[in-house]
Amino acid sequence: MAPFPAVLDSVGDLGRDRVESLFLRAAAFKGLPPSPRRARGTVCALFLEPSTRTRLSFAVAAGRLGLGFLDVGPESSSFRKGEGMEGALRALAGLGVDLCVVRSPEAGVLAPFREDPPLALVNGGDGAREHPTQALGDLLAMRECGFAAEGGTVAVVGDSRHSRVARSLCALLPLFGAKTLLCGPPGLVDPDPPPGAEAVPDLEAAVRRAGAVYLLRVQRERHAGGGAPPGDRGRDRAYHEEWGLDAGRLSRWNPEAHVFHPGPANVGVEVSEDLTRSPRWRGDLQVSCGVLARTALLSVMLGKKA
Repeated sequence: MAPFPAVLDSVGDLGRDRVESLFLRAAAFKGLPPSPRRARGTVCALFLEPSTRTRLSFAVAAGRLGLGFLDVGPESSSFRKGEGMEGALRALAGLGVDLCVVRSPEAGVLAPFREDPPLALVNGGDGAREHPTQALGDLLAMRECGFAAEGGTVAVVGDSRHSRVARSLCALLPLFGAKTLLCGPPGLVDPDPPPGAEAVPDLEAAVRRAGAVYLLRVQRERHAGGGAPPGDRGRDRAYHEEWGLDAGRLSRWNPEAHVFHPGPANVGVEVSEDLTRSPRWRGDLQVSCGVLARTALLSVMLGKKA
């Protein structure tokens, strides 16, 4: 297997062998408490967009490896003063940071650093383009709950056109022999699906065909004009009636399907509260598997065994 890249910008930087190697490491980290000793190494989360799960899971992952962790948000960074990404990353390298996880509303921010990165870099989500570590954690969660990707089918339901999570997942699943169904409102599903994916216009048909259903929220912040304002109950109710999934629908259409959501979930819109409390809900498993996948990733990229 080729050496792991110093910049993880996309699912395309991985390949099946590297993912399998990460998952073997992830299994070894299961149940590992935070390291009582500080290892040589520091991780920085440079997040220019809000985040809870991704940012905190990297923090927990760093703690498990005994790494130092710096948390830089949009309000505390020098980007407000006009600093660019190159200046920020070189400053972090000068401070002794070994790896930086970058989240940005701008797509492709890590592309200029692929050939000569000032430090190890991980894409923590860039615009509507990709979110590779979320996809890794989600695939690991699918394995943990018994869903077999080889020959399996995943229905991605919702706003896949503007979702970086969906884009990474649709790139990762075919590497493991899974077929992807894209289902959602007109205009929110790409009319030209990526390789290994198929557009399915009917929610019931998509759920019936899938062993795993992956729900997405509507990415209104990435729509032209910002989309409709939050809190529009009529709009949310209409979406739920046509495209939302609840425990009753799942029971009638496909009671054995596993249900995933990258979070945050809009309860009452794309998913009902009763479904989030059902045995088929895997959202909590995704969070814990996200920590395992990111722990494995940091350990590989920084050469830490534990």
